[in-house]
Amino acid sequence: MRTTEGCGPAPGSRPDAAVIWRNRALRLLDHVPLPIAVCEFGGRILIVNRAMAAEFGRLPGQMRNRRILEFFTLRDSGTLEALTEAVRLHRRSQYPARVSWTPVDGRGRNGEMTVALVGDTPEQTPSLLLS
Repeated sequence: MRTTEGCGPAPGSRPDAAVIWRNRALRLLDHVPLPIAVCEFGGRILIVNRAMAAEFGRLPGQMRNRRILEFFTLRDSGTLEALTEAVRLHRRSQYPARVSWTPVDGRGRNGEMTVALVGDTPEQTPSLLLS
């Protein structure tokens, strides 16, 4: 049986090893059937998977740098307040957000999105992981 050690680039390895692992992670994300997006705290989309892009009849790259609120409407303004407070207090929690959207088929939908605050350090402004 063949084994590999660790789950990421080894310390001191070539810089391109990090790129290889990033690409592997992105391929994995693309194969998750749940629509997922990663956004800056201000709402600018950094990346979406195929499932999220397909919901709006787009390719993942066509959504990059757009605002997530161009695609979803928050049904409760308290969600933004809770997220802002969580960032201020350096929390890394998950928050439900009631949203509505119009997918590619044109029939409006309502649902709940999970917004998770993610980041490398508590001091860093987190990104938003939306699913």
